[in-house]
Amino acid sequence: MNEILGFLALCGLLSALASWLLGGRRRDWSHRQVALIAALPLPILFSAACLFVFARAALAPAEKCGAGACGMAMRFAVIGLFWAAIGYGIALGTAALVLKRLRG
Repeated sequence: MNEILGFLALCGLLSALASWLLGGRRRDWSHRQVALIAALPLPILFSAACLFVFARAALAPAEKCGAGACGMAMRFAVIGLFWAAIGYGIALGTAALVLKRLRG
C-alpha cells in the first residue's frame, strides 16, 4: 500500500514542478493546456510499463506460464493501469492548483 501512496504522491509532486516550469514559460497557453500536459509524464511512463507487462504475458507461450503466472501478470497490469488513471487525476488537480496560484 505504501508503494501506491508513494506513486500517487510522486505524481502530484512531479506535476506541480512541471506546471510551475511550463506555467512560467508558456504564458500564451491556457491553464487547461498547461495542466493537461504537466500531469502526463509519470502516468504515461507507468502506463507504458503496464502495457508492456500485459503484452508480454499475453503473448507468452503456454509452456512458460506455469500455475497461472501469466494471468497474474495481466491482472497486475490492468490494476496498474487503473492506478495510473487515478495518478493522472491527482496530478491534474495538483497542476491546476499550482497554475491557479502561479497565474492568479
